[in-house]
Amino acid sequence: MKIAVYFEESATSLKAFNMAEAFARQHGAELIALSTITREDPIIHSRLLELEAEFEAKVEKNRKEPDIKCECRLLVDIEDAGEQIVKFVKRKEIDWLYIGTPRKSKLAKLIVGSTSLHVILNATCPVITINDHVDVKS
Repeated sequence: MKIAVYFEESATSLKAFNMAEAFARQHGAELIALSTITREDPIIHSRLLELEAEFEAKVEKNRKEPDIKCECRLLVDIEDAGEQIVKFVKRKEIDWLYIGTPRKSKLAKLIVGSTSLHVILNATCPVITINDHVDVKS
């Protein structure tokens, strides 16, 4: 079984990551932490390596289940985060996807869209959403 979790800089994302780790432990599953970069211009290779290292360090810093193998994937494309995640889930045949849903105003959703909504509507696997009200039990 493969579990992916979208990991970014938000409290709900961290909750989703910790819940995905616990689920992976309970089910003996493979865990993949995802982050995305949307770019129009090429990224200098050395800078990309730095970004990957920073992402891996953030994941390691927030792990609660160190015995669970966790692969880090930094997705880089011209498409937005939601589409990158949907394509990754399909290509890698992910079984479950965890994603945090940070609270946004209606105006913010209208202007910038919603990554989690796009993923929920288009992913080829079940999507577990974690909002601000979810309490992660240790």
